[in-house]
Amino acid sequence: MDVYAEQSINNDGIDRHGKRTKILTIVRYVCVAAVVIFFFLFWLLPAQEKGGNIALQFLMNFLFCFFMAVPFVLAFIFIGKFINRTNLEFDYYLNGDLFRVVKVVNRKKRKKFVEIGLSTFQSVGRVTSEAYERYASFKGIKNEIAFCEVEDENEIVYIYYVVEGVPHLLHIQPDEVMLMSIRRGIPRISVLDKSLSMPVKKSPVATEKKEDENK
Repeated sequence: MDVYAEQSINNDGIDRHGKRTKILTIVRYVCVAAVVIFFFLFWLLPAQEKGGNIALQFLMNFLFCFFMAVPFVLAFIFIGKFINRTNLEFDYYLNGDLFRVVKVVNRKKRKKFVEIGLSTFQSVGRVTSEAYERYASFKGIKNEIAFCEVEDENEIVYIYYVVEGVPHLLHIQPDEVMLMSIRRGIPRISVLDKSLSMPVKKSPVATEKKEDENK
């Protein structure tokens, strides 16, 4: 029987720091405007001085405009990376043997982050377990972070897998439904670390259903 589940990891910081993001976006536009101004300034500067070397003057104009524009180009790049890094959200999809993580940037741009089969999982557990420390210390391991802000480290689950000889350590924040579905879909029970027996953050649907039953 195929297993299907999906989960969205929301980033409350996007709304909390919305004003900061708008200001930084405006700064990026200012950087673009500055680079454009220096580009036109390069063509407007005199290309020849009386008795001077045209080629040398042309080169000096170019170097002047280039070095003046570099800080604005770097600021544009680094501010963009900061905005993207702090405005990330994730969607998890489990369909049969396929587990996919989609990265959502600024709640607009969607990009596939990870797509692997459950059959490739070699170990699944919590980052607070001893097994995690062992895998994290592997030389050349590729860490993949697919969660937002968390209050309790026990909510973070690691997935260790190897693709084309490269070890990967994927970090996710599954709710009860997603984790249960992963457990059901994994072909080998030995893959599951004993740390998974600890309770996890319940999904809103499961929590509401339990409250209704207790009434």
